[in-house]
Formats: sequence, structure tokens, C-alpha cells
Amino acid sequence: PTGTCAVLVKDAERSLIANLAAAEKYDASHFSSDAAKEAVEASQIFYMAGFPLTHPGGQATVTSICEHAAKEGKTVCMNVSAPFIAEVPPLREMLLAAFEWCDFIFCNESEAAALSKGLGWELGEDSAEIAKKIAALPSKRATPRTAIVTQGSEATVVASAAGECTSYPVKGNPWELTKEMLVDTNGAGDAFVGGFLSQLAMAKDMATCVKAGHYAAGTIIQRAGCTTGTTPPDFKP
Repeated sequence: PTGTCAVLVKDAERSLIANLAAAEKYDASHFSSDAAKEAVEASQIFYMAGFPLTHPGGQATVTSICEHAAKEGKTVCMNVSAPFIAEVPPLREMLLAAFEWCDFIFCNESEAAALSKGLGWELGEDSAEIAKKIAALPSKRATPRTAIVTQGSEATVVASAAGECTSYPVKGNPWELTKEMLVDTNGAGDAFVGGFLSQLAMAKDMATCVKAGHYAAGTIIQRAGCTTGTTPPDFKP
């Protein structure tokens, strides 16, 4: 059966339990189909979650995408996706191997802390220092890596492989949300990445990319479920 996810929302915060089901049966042969090849050739930016690393078909596809992007000079982005992927040693090793091909790495503060603990960095929950370490991990790319750590309503941290680190406040950038306006935080991280990449694809600067991420995340958490409603997006850089 198709994968399912149980979601409990209490006071606008959510807890999740996932059953990957059919997603674990994905076969890499799908990536060799004509439709997939056409999409890959036409794409300039690739974004992948960490979840495909939990099964052979996904692992092989991630590797193929990374190799294609490296050969063609395209951009690769990856999300840690869940703390357990950073905590379980075999999965963490596959994650680190994929990171070597990545230009941008996304995670939230819990995933960052889990990776830091798993790698013995002893940085606790210092997202800024963890972001710097992630950005400086071994790379096979010619371009410097960027690590982005979101922290809910706290500032988003962006670090470069050169050791530079910038914090972008969430409040007022662009939303001024009160607790009463929050409906469901489910999907906030994915929405942030979507907003960020929408501006990256147009070669906007980092501040604009992050602001668009905040806009998208701030939009989704004011609604129940991952819905956009009938009001068109009104993002203003």
C-alpha cells in the first residue's frame, strides 16, 4: 500500500509517525525511464530528502542524480529530513556520502543536533557552529557548500564552507505571526525549502532566498494540512 503518516496536532505543534510502505519498494529502474531521463536533462537544480537513503532503489537513484549533476555542473540540494537518519550509523554514513556531492544542505535544529551528536562534535544545540561544521564537511564539488539550519520561530542560520555564518530573523522577515495565528506546523520545513529554491532558481541573493523560505513556511503554518487556499502568493522580496 501507499505510505501513510499518523499526525497528531496539539496547540499548533505536531508529532509524526510514518509508515513508508510502498516508498521502500521504489526501484531504480524508474529513474532509467525515458520520462525520468528527460526531466533530469531539463533540470538545473536537484533537491532530495534523506528518506530515499533508507532503501537500495532510493540510494542508487540519489547516486545517479549526484553523478549527473557533478558531470553537468548542476546544483544539488539535500535535506537531512529526520533525526533518525543522522542517528543510525549506516544511514548516517550514506547521508555523509551523499553530502559530498551537495551544494546546499538543509536541516532543522533537531536534525542538526542529532548529526552533531552522531559525529561526536560535542556542540550540543549550537546551530550556528553545527552549520559551519556541516558546510565544511568533505566535498567533491568545485563550488563551496552552504548549510542552512531552520529553527522554527528562531533565526535561520546559513553557513558557508569558508566559515562565514549569518543569522536571518524569522520575526518580521516577512511575517509578523502571533501564536494565535498558528494552525498546523506540519510541512513548514518543506515549505521553507520550496520558497528558498524558488529564488535560488532565479539567482537571487541569500537574504532573498531565506526570506522566501520564511514566507512559504509562514503561509503553510496558518493553514490545516499542506494546503495553499485560494489566495495567490504575494511574496515581495
